[in-house]
Amino acid sequence: MEKHPDKPLINGFKSFTDKDRALRQLMITLEAVNDRLKESESLKTNFLSNIRNEINNPLTAIMGLSQQIMEGNVSDFNIIQRNTRIIFSEAFDLDFQLRNIFIAAELEAGEASLCASNVDVDAFMQNTMNTFVHKANQKKISLIFSQKSLHNARENHVFMTDPEKLSLIVSNLLNNAIEFSPDKATVELDTIQNGKRLTFSVRDYGIGFHMDNEKVIFERFRQLDTGARRTHRGHGLGLSITKDIIGLFGGTISVESAEGKGSLFIVSIPELEPETQINAPFSDDGNVFIF
Repeated sequence: MEKHPDKPLINGFKSFTDKDRALRQLMITLEAVNDRLKESESLKTNFLSNIRNEINNPLTAIMGLSQQIMEGNVSDFNIIQRNTRIIFSEAFDLDFQLRNIFIAAELEAGEASLCASNVDVDAFMQNTMNTFVHKANQKKISLIFSQKSLHNARENHVFMTDPEKLSLIVSNLLNNAIEFSPDKATVELDTIQNGKRLTFSVRDYGIGFHMDNEKVIFERFRQLDTGARRTHRGHGLGLSITKDIIGLFGGTISVESAEGKGSLFIVSIPELEPETQINAPFSDDGNVFIF
């Protein structure tokens, strides 16, 4: 059988058919990128709309209630105490949201960095959990903290890490656990310190989610609970920046969940190793104190 010579190359392609196929594939890729850009813009627009309300509403409550107290329009001590609790709760939520927004901006700009301090892990975790007691009390949720150290009993149990970033990780996980738990439920924080590595977990027994959505929950501005019937507060930043911060540490995060059975988030981070640890500051609650 007579063999035909190969067709000459046309701009690097063996035939117009191959070239057309490559162009079609390129168009499909560009359309997919365009769709993702549109989705991203839509998500950011929704985020800006939600965050505006979630900043304005607490500010309005804080200013209104504090003005009542300041002007002496309320004389009943019980009412004053109730208003003070509301002011604190709204200020706490506002501060928490702004911390997330600021670190998200740093991460997006590639400017986030770690600052090492000596941390007493047990005291740090307990103090971080204590800051959420008022939110748990609103839903009569029990907060349970347990710790386990695999150190020698005679060793000084401190861990070199960035307390501010670690506080945001733990706080976001606790906040979500409380938010998505029913009244009178339980939220558990467990830690294991093993030499140069710290592992901790946050478990709730709330609504949970299907594991098909595991990737979605870590995406920026994405929430499983969306639309006009959304029943939970938030703006879709917490878990995404939590994952990114853990990435800064060189750590890992995993999740186990099922609809109606709650969720378990497990975080593991290595100890930071600055050039010198002799004069490193010490922190046990996310705030750094230099001695």
